[in-house]
Amino acid sequence: MASYGGPPRMGPAGGFMALMSGPTYGAVNQMPSDKERRINVHFRIPYMTKWGQSVVVTGTGALLGNMRYSKGITLKCHHEKDSLVWEALVSLPWQPCYKYKYALVSQEDGQQLVDAEELMEHSLLLHEGLGHGDVVEVLDTWCDRSYPGSILASSAFTKVIRQHKQMRSGGQAPQQQPAVGEAVVRFQVMDWMLEDGQVICVTGSIPQLGMWQQDQMLLLTETDTPCWQGEIRVPYSAFAFTYKYAVISRSQAAA
Repeated sequence: MASYGGPPRMGPAGGFMALMSGPTYGAVNQMPSDKERRINVHFRIPYMTKWGQSVVVTGTGALLGNMRYSKGITLKCHHEKDSLVWEALVSLPWQPCYKYKYALVSQEDGQQLVDAEELMEHSLLLHEGLGHGDVVEVLDTWCDRSYPGSILASSAFTKVIRQHKQMRSGGQAPQQQPAVGEAVVRFQVMDWMLEDGQVICVTGSIPQLGMWQQDQMLLLTETDTPCWQGEIRVPYSAFAFTYKYAVISRSQAAA
């Protein structure tokens, strides 16, 4: 999928957005076998590196380096206003899910050094209806141990101090199927600082996100603590749009 005039605003704690579209999306009867079907994944992540540093992405599968940074893909960078955006377009065989992770690397005496890496792995879920050659746009936000809430992800908190907090795993947000001329937009954000009874919503400048109205926000689903996800269908004509995340009480969401 082509650029839509710049990325929407991301959340501060491990934000992620994926847009899925293509001329054959949903044309299941014309689809090649899973072994033949390839999806073009466009990874994008803003990060202001220093001279000599690069951003690498690695993930599950040989084409992404089998979660080894030395075998991963080095992204290319360009400036977008005040941001330095790193990106790569990778053709991958279709499969339901890819795990991946970014790292900040540099070279010394011909050896790759990992200067920093993200706090947690990302999960990219690919719709069954994606056709051969379709493009998935992925826009991530870097989140490492410098994020103040990351201490809450340590075992000292998850297993001792906050052991009373209910942990969820293996969940999945409802999936959307777009019509012709639409894209599926998936929001995903990680937040370790939520209290019991709090939920995450998304509000924004399009009707699917409530037009900034508090009572019409998109309620995300907690899939794997601390990950929240949600999907909407958006016509191509509605891009680009702006949005932001909000934390509200569960009672507010039910009202």
